Amino acid sequence: MMDCKNKIEQLARNSPNIKSVTAVCAGWYFENFMSPFIAEVFGGFALETDSEGYVTLSQPLVGGPGLVPFISIEEDFGDLVHGVLLDPETWGGKTIQGISHLATFPEITESFTKGMVLSVI
Repeated sequence: MMDCKNKIEQLARNSPNIKSVTAVCAGWYFENFMSPFIAEVFGGFALETDSEGYVTLSQPLVGGPGLVPFISIEEDFGDLVHGVLLDPETWGGKTIQGISHLATFPEITESFTKGMVLSVI
């Protein structure tokens, strides 16, 4: 999928018919945590509890300080794109990393725990 996105971006950037191209690359979608399909990928987090009532988050290790670039597609992504559309001369030709919040996975589980009254081990 990422290859297709890159191919589309390159086609647009190389087209003589398109004046300005800005790639807005979204971070990890917060909304994915509320998808039943994606919950299976993350060990059930944040929708399913195990037999002891715990919600488990399983994910690969993240390098460096472990900060993951999250974004709320529903709440924040449109604002980023809107800003680009309001000022295409400034943003044309650039790539923007669309991020709402940098957090580690332990911080995310803690936030979900507080918001959903869950137990974390």
